Amino acid sequence: MLLSTTYTDELEKLQLIASGNKKGLEWLYKHSFKTTEKMVTKLGGNYDEAWDVFQDAVTVLYQQCQDTNFSLNCKINTYITSVARNLWLKRLAQNQTVSLPSDWEIADTAEADLNTFMQKEKQYDLLHDALAELGEPCSNLLKAFYFEKKTMQEISGLFGYTNSENAKNQKFKCLSRLKKIMHK
Repeated sequence: MLLSTTYTDELEKLQLIASGNKKGLEWLYKHSFKTTEKMVTKLGGNYDEAWDVFQDAVTVLYQQCQDTNFSLNCKINTYITSVARNLWLKRLAQNQTVSLPSDWEIADTAEADLNTFMQKEKQYDLLHDALAELGEPCSNLLKAFYFEKKTMQEISGLFGYTNSENAKNQKFKCLSRLKKIMHK
């Protein structure tokens, strides 16, 4: 498939979106709408309102991409979500359905959220790279425990340890190695 979800392909995806390429737009809708929908419904909106806000955010991204000075310093999904959140909060403030801060404060909040997203994204990328460097079977063991939420008993069966205590000891060793890699 032409489009993947790795961070290194963000520029390629952005270029496809900017050119109006069908695959780029399909990727954008497939990977970004759900986040916007969750955010809008969490803040009192519905599916149709989320779709409208998402469309507006995509338009903003598309227009920004046409500017040769535009530089995206975060993942596309992060940018779309931030723009959509700002647009949704402005819409709520205009409808006066809830008490919200002024437009300046909304923009400030959106910028703070974008910075938080970017920091978490960098941490995730660092962890991803460290897990790759850690290698097998440690990376799979840690993923099974922390991401897949498997118990030590399940892990001992999956990885062939004699009991859950051995699996726990190996997890500790792997975690120690991962911390050393991340602190380099």
